[in-house]
Amino acid sequence: MHDVRRLTPQRPRGEGTRPADAEAAAWAAFTTWNDAIGAAGGAPEGEDGLLPGQAELRAEDVALATADRGCRDRNDYEVGVARARDDLQREYVDAHRDELDAWVKRFAQG
Repeated sequence: MHDVRRLTPQRPRGEGTRPADAEAAAWAAFTTWNDAIGAAGGAPEGEDGLLPGQAELRAEDVALATADRGCRDRNDYEVGVARARDDLQREYVDAHRDELDAWVKRFAQG
């Protein structure tokens, strides 16, 4: 039996991480499954070591991951994330330069 508490995923934060209907459908499927195994006292493993229903989800998971990777590659996702991160860090440093300079001076003196 698997401990149900270890199987609870973190819900993604923020908007725009996935189409809302896909996220809602995935979350509904997970909570239905989670409630059922919780009521049964845990999720039994099959002879193959997988949880019930896990093999059926594998193909969907692979298709979703493949589509996600392709979308990220076509749209230079990592470049966009790095650019946004760098811009936000630059804005923060600019807005807090005096405070940061004071910290550097304080710790440089020991």
